[in-house]
Amino acid sequence: MLEAYPNGLRSLVLNYVCSYDSFWITIVKRGTLARSLLKYSANTIEFLHLRDVAYWIHEIEFYIDKPQNEFSTCSKIELAITTVRQIGLLLKAVKSFESVIGLTGLTLEEWESNLDSICEHLVSKDIWRCYRVNRTWRDIFGPHRYKEIKFASLDSSQTRDILNNAYRIQRLIVDLSDAGYFIDAPCTQLRELNCMNMGHLPWEDEDDTEEIWYPIHIWREINPSDNALLLIGKNPGLQSLDVSYHAGRIHLRPFTSDILSALSSHPSLIRIRIDLLLDLTTYMKLLSHLPRSLQELELDIGADIPYSEAYATTIPLQLSQPTNLRRLSFMQSLENYEDLLLIPLLKQSPLLEYLVLPQVLELEFASGIIPALIGHCPNLQSFQHRSGGGDEWFESVCTLLEAYPNGLRRLALNYSWYPWYPGPSSEGPNSGALVRALLKHSTNTIEDLELRGHVDNWGKGIISLLERCPNLRKLRVRGTYQSLDDIVRQSSWRAVSPRTTDSIALGFSKPSAIESVVRD
Repeated sequence: MLEAYPNGLRSLVLNYVCSYDSFWITIVKRGTLARSLLKYSANTIEFLHLRDVAYWIHEIEFYIDKPQNEFSTCSKIELAITTVRQIGLLLKAVKSFESVIGLTGLTLEEWESNLDSICEHLVSKDIWRCYRVNRTWRDIFGPHRYKEIKFASLDSSQTRDILNNAYRIQRLIVDLSDAGYFIDAPCTQLRELNCMNMGHLPWEDEDDTEEIWYPIHIWREINPSDNALLLIGKNPGLQSLDVSYHAGRIHLRPFTSDILSALSSHPSLIRIRIDLLLDLTTYMKLLSHLPRSLQELELDIGADIPYSEAYATTIPLQLSQPTNLRRLSFMQSLENYEDLLLIPLLKQSPLLEYLVLPQVLELEFASGIIPALIGHCPNLQSFQHRSGGGDEWFESVCTLLEAYPNGLRRLALNYSWYPWYPGPSSEGPNSGALVRALLKHSTNTIEDLELRGHVDNWGKGIISLLERCPNLRKLRVRGTYQSLDDIVRQSSWRAVSPRTTDSIALGFSKPSAIESVVRD
């Protein structure tokens, strides 16, 4: 049948009623189906389901993923990855390793030479399932089960086993203050390092005798030899760093001068995410020590910056050379210090394509951030602002859209408007200008649009966007059911994930709904 369709099939479902031996000899051991698929449907097959109805445990379901890497088309290696990943619980029913090799269409030599590539695209759960099948599978997949390690709740034998195989670890999840085990271990092949609070550092009880309404930050130093960030310098191939530490009012100071020095000179770090509290001085030092290779930076940092005269005279961030940042996300409020941190960083990010901003002061937003973007970030494609409002704010966003005549691909605005919001119009902010700016400058480029403010007064503008933006694939808006009715009834669109929310505070008598609509 496959031979009769040389252009290939997209989906193949086979239900077998047969004995165990005939099923696996025909389909698995001989690899007949795999070879036919690779010959006639390699570039088209998306879904493969094989089921022996006489033995329910033999049911296999293959979803042919298209990884964003060298496996751009369905190949033998990709089929092997999919086979091992999806076969899951089936592995205990497979009599021999060769039978699964036959299903993939690979020879034994091809399998062995590509095993590293196959395991690289399997999650730890898949590898452990393979490891538990039998002695042969244990020998094959044993070395690969150390690819991802969460160093927590381990007994002495497990700890010893992991440290003996530290050179195999590619992704390590560890307590920020518990890296002493790895300092002398050959842990030098990390690609991802995730440092968090697993409760390994003993704390004295916090003083709760005095009731206060504001937070008091208690700073603690880490023993230098236990600082997990020391692993940055030991792993020149590290690509992703995630630092997240929360322990009530207790905060650590992990970014010492040695750590910052190792960070700034690192050759391959591409992504950094930091979620903890920093004082202003450390915050600025961190931003001034970003590695040249860095492309993605997400900062969920609560800065311990009391507003004072000393703050007003602080020298803004100074960078000696432009960064290579493509994606920049500030998740915490920038109020009071965007002029010290954000604007100087934007001015040194000429390659920036993706920007997420939290709540900022409206005047600062209009007077500093937008000009910095327009003047120094010519490649911007995605802009997200989590809070704003008023005509001046809308005018600033319109100015941003006008400055990029080639158009944006994604725009997300979470603006606030209330009936009592001060402004020249009693009907709400000047949203019509925003719609006109989108239609003028981003008609053919906008793909994802999120307007997290009520659209009740400008539903017609939303409909115009739906009708005139050919590449728009996803829209998220908020409004009453009545105001959204015209939107969700568009013939070429369908609503997904509707949610109900209370809108009494906004003066509506009926509950409102958040609707996501996508183009069919």
